[in-house]
Amino acid sequence: MKANEICKNCKFFTVDTIDPKYGDEFPQCRRHAPRMFSGSGEGWSGEIFPKIKETYWCGEFESEDK
Repeated sequence: MKANEICKNCKFFTVDTIDPKYGDEFPQCRRHAPRMFSGSGEGWSGEIFPKIKETYWCGEFESEDK
């Protein structure tokens, strides 16, 4: 891994603003489809992209320049 091959420099990185009123921002990886989750018996479910940190890295880095 090169020093600059971190999530914030990857083409799959995005920041989703869930609630603009409060400025809640969630860095996400969009490399794969969202994952399903359930409310553990609460009667709700949904999907979410993995929440990450800008400084994370993985073996599937692709530069934004491609």
